[in-house]
Amino acid sequence: MPPHTYTNDSLPPAQIDHGVKAVLFDRDGTLLDLQATWAGAFHAIIGDITHGDEEKMRAIADHSGYCLNKRAFDMKSRLLVSAPSDYCAVWARICNQPYDEAFMRLFSSLSLKYCDLSPTFLPGAAKALDALHQAGIPLGIATNGTEESARRQMAHLGYDQHFCFMAGYDSGYGKKPDPGQILAFAQALQIDPADVIMIGDSLHDIHAGQKAGATTLAVATGADTIKALQDEADQTLKSLQDLPLLLGLPLPAIPANPRPMLNF
Repeated sequence: MPPHTYTNDSLPPAQIDHGVKAVLFDRDGTLLDLQATWAGAFHAIIGDITHGDEEKMRAIADHSGYCLNKRAFDMKSRLLVSAPSDYCAVWARICNQPYDEAFMRLFSSLSLKYCDLSPTFLPGAAKALDALHQAGIPLGIATNGTEESARRQMAHLGYDQHFCFMAGYDSGYGKKPDPGQILAFAQALQIDPADVIMIGDSLHDIHAGQKAGATTLAVATGADTIKALQDEADQTLKSLQDLPLLLGLPLPAIPANPRPMLNF
């Protein structure tokens, strides 16, 4: 299938067959706004892990693509796509600690401590999830973060019941761009991986989907540019707000506000 990019004005309905059996989402940069969700939490995490040592905090921030003064991520930050196992060895060295299971447990505990400070959906993400959920399409999350942080964030947002599957780098299926999480999702549903749509904002997500044999759909709301994604993914959207229309699904109904009582 050749790649396509659609906008609200040009988006044709049902370009992906509504017969799709399941949809698997990346988390950060796809469902969640990375800056709003993690920028403040990250400052707290590195503050705790370094015991407030400003020099060590700055070294971790520099390595991680994070501006300590602005408390914001560079959108080229390695943390946008990498799993903690990809960068925590450097963190441990900066903290003068061994990189071992104890350090990873410390990192995980701090990630969970702060992960639900401010989880924030990207525009259109909640409505897209509602539309798919109401259509009875099984949904999952595949993140290179921890599984438990994803579960806590979705519970905080009131969307945990929308998902029948959540996996992190620590769930035993590997990390993206390897296909293990996608294959595990398909196996859990007892469907062919070709019946899964893998949706993400990075080439890691797209390559994982390709290796699994899934349909890949990229959203240009996070790690990689629309041009890079367009060259690799089966289809590309500017954001998840276009997803229901792409799948030919109605938007979820919005309860009408009752008319105010008039006093004469």
